[in-house]
Amino acid sequence: MPGATRMTFDFYTPVETINQDLWMDSPARDRMLDKLIALKRVYRDFIVLPERASELMKPRNSRSVTDNCLFAKKSFAFGPQGELKQKCMTGRKADCDRCGCVVPFYMASLVDRKRIVEDSARSLAGWPVRGTRSRPGAADGARAHRGKSSCPAGRAYQ
Repeated sequence: MPGATRMTFDFYTPVETINQDLWMDSPARDRMLDKLIALKRVYRDFIVLPERASELMKPRNSRSVTDNCLFAKKSFAFGPQGELKQKCMTGRKADCDRCGCVVPFYMASLVDRKRIVEDSARSLAGWPVRGTRSRPGAADGARAHRGKSSCPAGRAYQ
């Protein structure tokens, strides 16, 4: 069966020596994350990232992750020549305060026991997961399309 079966996404992370205007400001990033969360409710497991990781990526929460980055503390990455990258996979000149890499937020979502328990309890009770406006499964009037593997945003992986 052709087509993508799962999807994840990243935002641009500014790097000190590269002058590119690709970084999304905080209001735009919040709006995009809200859209991705709504799409996750429709397409469920097609969007791999858990809702709580998307919530951690929001500007009001992101510093709690980037100031204590699990990737920087527990992981490593190699450059194209096999050299060990300093700091993180983006390199030593990455602007961590504006990190758009999904990996630190995903890692944090897997170990934040309080958020995991709260989200699980809300989901089991049928209440909206923290930071959302509607019940799980509802997404601003969007209809669920079971069996289809298209999604209008992000990188698709098979």
